[in-house]
Amino acid sequence: MSDFAHTVKQQEIMGLVVEATARGQLITVNQLLAALSYKPGRASLHCSLKFLKKHGFVTTKNHGRNGASVIPSASGMSVFKLKPIV
Repeated sequence: MSDFAHTVKQQEIMGLVVEATARGQLITVNQLLAALSYKPGRASLHCSLKFLKKHGFVTTKNHGRNGASVIPSASGMSVFKLKPIV
C-alpha cells in the first residue's frame, strides 16, 4: 500500500461508500457517479475503483442489468471511517 496517496477524489469515493454501508445500504456505481461532486466519466470512476480494489479497500458485486455495488472491505472501513471528505 505504499503508493496509495489518499487523494481527495479517493477520499470522496470511499466516504460515500462507507457512509452508505454505515446506513445499511449498498451503493452502486451509477449512484456514485450521480453523487460525486467532481462528476467523473464512467471510465474514470472505474479506474479509481480498480485502484481502490488493488489496494484492498473495496470489492464490487455485479448485479447484472442492475449494475454493480461497491462494498468497502474491513481495511477500507477502518482507513476511511474517520477521514473527512475535503
